[in-house]
Amino acid sequence: MHSDVQALLALQAEDGVIHELERALSALSPKLTELERQRSATEDAHARAAAAASAEERSQRDLHEKVAQQRQLQDRNQHQLDAVTTAREATAAMSQLEQSKRMMDEAASQADAAGRRARELRQSESEQAAAVAELATSQEAARSSISAEQHELEEKLRELRAKRHAAAQRVPRSMLSKYERIHTRRGGQSVFPLRGLSCGNCDVAIPMQRRSVLMSRGELDTCEGCGVLLYAGE
Repeated sequence: MHSDVQALLALQAEDGVIHELERALSALSPKLTELERQRSATEDAHARAAAAASAEERSQRDLHEKVAQQRQLQDRNQHQLDAVTTAREATAAMSQLEQSKRMMDEAASQADAAGRRARELRQSESEQAAAVAELATSQEAARSSISAEQHELEEKLRELRAKRHAAAQRVPRSMLSKYERIHTRRGGQSVFPLRGLSCGNCDVAIPMQRRSVLMSRGELDTCEGCGVLLYAGE
C-alpha cells in the first residue's frame, strides 16, 4: 500500500475516534437540558404558589379594611339611632344599622375565608420551596458528574485534535483536500478499500482500467455509486 494512502488511513482513524468523542460529548447536552427543565418546572411551581398566597393575603387585608370601615359606619348609625326623637327617624336609623351590620358580617366572613385560603396557599408555597431545595440537592451529584465527564471529554478532544493536525500534515495536500471535502459531507468513514471488483462501501463494480490504476499507482479514486474514496488494499 502506498505510504500516502497509509497516512490518509491513519488520519481517518484519528477522525473516527474524534467523531465518537464528539458524539459522547453531544449526548451530555440532553441530560443537562432535562435537569434544567426539572429545575425550571419546580421553581415555576414555587413561584406560582407564592404569588397565589400573596394575592390571597392582599385580598384578606382589603377585606379587613372593609370590616373596619363598616364598623365605623355602624358606630355612626348607632349614634344616629341614639339621637332620634321620632318613631320614623328611629325606623330609618335602625334599618341603616342593620344594613351596616350585615355588610360588616359579610366582609368579616369573607376575610376569614380569605385567611384560611391564604394559610393553605402558604403551606403549599412552603412545600414547593422544600421541593426546590430537595431537587437542587438531588441534582447536585448528577450535575457534578456530567460536568466532570464534559471536562474529561473536552481534554481528550483537545489532545486528539492536536494529534489529528499532526497526522494531516503527513497527507499530500491534494489528497487531503479531497478527503476533507468528502468527510465533511458524509460525517463518517470516507475512505474504503476495493473489495474484489467492487467498492468496499456500496458494492458498485469498478471498471478494470480504474482498478488497475489504483493497484499499480497506489492512488485514490472516487466511487461513482456512493462518492467515497477508494484505494487498493493489500
